[in-house]
Amino acid sequence: MRSLAFSMRHRTSVMRRHAGRMWLSRFAPNAVDRIVGASLVIKMPSIRFRRETKDIPIPTFATSGSAGMDLTADEEYDLKAGEHHTFWTGLRIAVPEGFVGLVCPRSGLAAKHGLTVLNSPGILDSDYRGDDDVVGVILFNTGSVHESYKVQRGDRIAQLVIVPHARFEMVEVDDMDTASRGGLGSTGR
Repeated sequence: MRSLAFSMRHRTSVMRRHAGRMWLSRFAPNAVDRIVGASLVIKMPSIRFRRETKDIPIPTFATSGSAGMDLTADEEYDLKAGEHHTFWTGLRIAVPEGFVGLVCPRSGLAAKHGLTVLNSPGILDSDYRGDDDVVGVILFNTGSVHESYKVQRGDRIAQLVIVPHARFEMVEVDDMDTASRGGLGSTGR
């Protein structure tokens, strides 16, 4: 029994590594090798970007476990309570085909200052990369904490999460092949 259990664990581990390589070759063909520890090699996809001005911070992950890269404001603006404003980041980002960039709020800005991304999450398509396609963040001041909030140039205002996505063909049908669950909110509070 012991050898069978070991064999199953080993086979599962090999299958996971193979599935990871297949995922990378399909969704991240431009991945580069990164050495972690003494022997583990992880392929990391790269993202091309261009800055309008060189002193704007490059989007980075705040910690090794962060899912989102911080986006910063390329301008200064006093955002009054109840007001929204599009802050330009000064960045053009070439999201790879098969992926989508999600511009999400930063929890610290929401909790401490009542600021959120108005169209959250904002969508950054893979073909949004032309000369006029600078990434913008629509911030909204809920007014729940302060009357106004001064955004300084270089402040972290949102985070960019890049995830794979699928495309589907829409097929119109007469019957959905299932019973109704009761509509919106049917599973409780």
